[in-house]
Amino acid sequence: MPNLAAFHPPIVHFAIALLIMGAAFRWVSLSGRASFTGPAAAVLLLLGTAAAAAAVRSGTQAHGPVERIPGARQAVVEHEEAGEWARNVFLVVAFLELVALATRRRRLDVARGALWGSAIVCVFGVGALYKAGDRGGDLVYRYAGGVGTRFTDTSDVNRLYLAGLYQKACEGGDADTCVNWAGLYLGEGLPEDLPRAAAILDRGCKSGSAMSCFNLASLHKSGQGVAKDPARASALLAESCRLGFKRACDPAVFVRPPTPEPTPLPPQIAEFQARCDRGDGESCVALGVAAIRGLGGVKPDLSRASELFGESCLRGYDPACDAFLNLRKALEGAPWDLRRVSEYYLGRLYETGRGVPRDAKRALQWYQEACNGKEPRGCEAAKRVVGPAR
Repeated sequence: MPNLAAFHPPIVHFAIALLIMGAAFRWVSLSGRASFTGPAAAVLLLLGTAAAAAAVRSGTQAHGPVERIPGARQAVVEHEEAGEWARNVFLVVAFLELVALATRRRRLDVARGALWGSAIVCVFGVGALYKAGDRGGDLVYRYAGGVGTRFTDTSDVNRLYLAGLYQKACEGGDADTCVNWAGLYLGEGLPEDLPRAAAILDRGCKSGSAMSCFNLASLHKSGQGVAKDPARASALLAESCRLGFKRACDPAVFVRPPTPEPTPLPPQIAEFQARCDRGDGESCVALGVAAIRGLGGVKPDLSRASELFGESCLRGYDPACDAFLNLRKALEGAPWDLRRVSEYYLGRLYETGRGVPRDAKRALQWYQEACNGKEPRGCEAAKRVVGPAR
């Protein structure tokens, strides 16, 4: 017999509907008021009993994945036992209905007795159906017992269990697991629920997860699951970069938007500015990311971003060196006015050995390139190192 596990829910509901209607029609038929209810009851009860037998078999085939859900095994057993009891009661009903059909022409008294017997047993059968349905409801609503039955795939149960573990860890203070939990709602295992994912990422970001901030920024940028808010996206990217996620510092992931209307600095940007003014390299990097985006009240200015990254690198903040070199690579072939500052700072990095091997000749080369682009600091630096370079 084919595997019917995926069809267990519809089979069960068909069985319940057919058997309850059949039982009701059988009692009406015994009153003699509606002649059509007699044959209809027989058909409904026989079909319903067949459906009940199929429901028991499909449930047995589906119980493997469901039993993998922690704590659900006993509920599965109780539901199966109730379903088997209901099936057995209606097998008795079906037998009595068949007796009535076989004797209705020759032994009317026997047929009449069989019909009354069927009606009485139907009362117990409906009670058994209710118990089986109640146990099934417990299994579905208390243990998520429907997960895994559609395709008899235990990986569905594993995803549900994984979601529970991620949720517990995230809510318990492990910020990095919030990204994994949110990912399940971004179409990576559970039905897509972008607002839910955004709320989880927000929780993770506030708890210090750089990846959560980065992914939440993507949602705010596109307006998926949350209000489209470029300024908020910019602040989140800056925070992600500050927390150490290098990709958030990489200008290659940014799409430069149109220049926005002047707006007051958001609290996060204002805080980064104040910290950067006090010499905090991390905050300067965050401000540089905002400058690349040109959002959050920060004027779009790639030269300013180069200066912020370069200064942060020279102050000893290693992620700023990576951010600067990524930006410098993105500026290759750009107009002079956009890359001259980056060429000056690239010279300083080669001169000091920060982020790149120390090389006085290459430092001089980049200082001269900056000078050719009319960056006065490049000209001054080239004059200063031209002696040692020889």
